Amino acid sequence: MDYIRMWWPMQDYFGLVSERDPNVPFPEDYACRGLLSFLSSRKSRDYSRFCEGFTDPQVRAGIIQIWLNRDYSVYAQAKGGRPDLTVATWSPADTMRLYIRQDVASQIWNYGVAPITSQVIEDPTEGKFILLAADKILDAAQTNPVNFNAPRSLAFAPDGTFYVADSRNHRILHLDVDGSVLHEWGTFADGVNVPLGNGTLNEPWGVAVGPDGSVYVTDTWNHRIEKFSPSGRFIKAWGTFGQGETPDAFYGPRGLAVDARGAGLRDRHREQACRRVRCGREFHHPVWRRRFRAGSVR
Repeated sequence: MDYIRMWWPMQDYFGLVSERDPNVPFPEDYACRGLLSFLSSRKSRDYSRFCEGFTDPQVRAGIIQIWLNRDYSVYAQAKGGRPDLTVATWSPADTMRLYIRQDVASQIWNYGVAPITSQVIEDPTEGKFILLAADKILDAAQTNPVNFNAPRSLAFAPDGTFYVADSRNHRILHLDVDGSVLHEWGTFADGVNVPLGNGTLNEPWGVAVGPDGSVYVTDTWNHRIEKFSPSGRFIKAWGTFGQGETPDAFYGPRGLAVDARGAGLRDRHREQACRRVRCGREFHHPVWRRRFRAGSVR
């Protein structure tokens, strides 16, 4: 089905003030009069298009009609009979065509579209999952409230306590099994407005616990990985901004895991790659990278 126009609002509100030669006097009929006469003191600016919206009764009436009734005819006449402000001649505009699926059209429109038999699509997961109620919910409503803002990842320590990457609060929380806060660390720094420091964070997305209890964090938008003690004492950081040019060039690292030997596995968002890292040392090799072949990801 064809529709007449797809159009953009009229933009006469652009360029209401223009540059002018300050040595040339304003004309006798300059639109900025009365209460608006103070604008004539700015010799290098022409405010006539702005002022006529108040001082020219035809333009003013046209603007009111646009606001109240979306009627552009009075305004078009006040602007010298502009021909481009009707539905048929509107500019900028373009024709458009709308396609509607038959099954949808038969449900909502009585325009002679023959009804079709809707095919029932069975849910392949029906009867194959178990719905479990949460044993515990950690949020601001609990006895000892914890205020999260976009928590992205969590990792458990051997003693059952766990760490949460509270990304938009730019911090790491260490919680016990009841949800009480044991440790909290991290302050915001982006390296632009706030200088980077040891332990500063910019939306940490990943957290992992090593075999010795050390905590590893992907400092996502500072493009690095930081290592901390179980209580949050800064140990080291590594990684620089990049897109895979060098083994330690990160772009928004997100996920992070540490194996039994203390080697980190972390994914790199923009490069769509994963690297194995000997945590804190110069030992890197790729596990996979985006490609169109076996062992690659997309």
